[in-house]
Amino acid sequence: MAAAGGSTNIIQLILSNSIVKSELRSTEDLSTLDQGDNKLQTPLIIAASMGHVEATKLLLQYSAKVSIQDDAGKTALHYAVLIAGQLLIVQYLLREKRISPDSEWQGLRPLCQASAKGHIEVVRALLRSRASVGIADEQRKTPLHHAAENGMYTVAKTLLFQDANVNAPDMNRETPLHSAAKSGNTSMIELLLESKANVEACSRTKETPLHLAV
Repeated sequence: MAAAGGSTNIIQLILSNSIVKSELRSTEDLSTLDQGDNKLQTPLIIAASMGHVEATKLLLQYSAKVSIQDDAGKTALHYAVLIAGQLLIVQYLLREKRISPDSEWQGLRPLCQASAKGHIEVVRALLRSRASVGIADEQRKTPLHHAAENGMYTVAKTLLFQDANVNAPDMNRETPLHSAAKSGNTSMIELLLESKANVEACSRTKETPLHLAV
């Protein structure tokens, strides 16, 4: 596949030929552009998931739809954040203004995904595009929970600078400090404490961060 191979020349030839044959006035009507394969993955989703920056850029220039989901419910943005961690691709997709930076996939949000993976530049790009710093996944874990749980110090510091709630409870009433205590990350715990994390916060099972640290 041209998108999978990242060949912009081939993509250009195929799309240009499709336009001529179909005698279309608008590239938005070009079915080839947004046609899904057996997994409902469009050329844009494939290009984004494989980190092909120029191919993604070209497909967007032809007005490829960024909001289409594959059979797993993921858009090109989810793949760019989760698998490729590609800053340029994320920026190109967000620039289209046709997809929300808070779009959901199986309860996960792009900012939660990027925070868990430690993709700091992607996190910053999402925040610049007005992604909600307090957005929560289906377990009510915020991006700060994910950063604390995975020891992503720089990400956590960035989220806190953007006024992330240091004491936000998840569905088990565990705060980011609980997450950091479970992972045993000293520097993360210090950062959260400096940001006024509540050491007495209790989970549904009546556990404080101290219980989880011992």
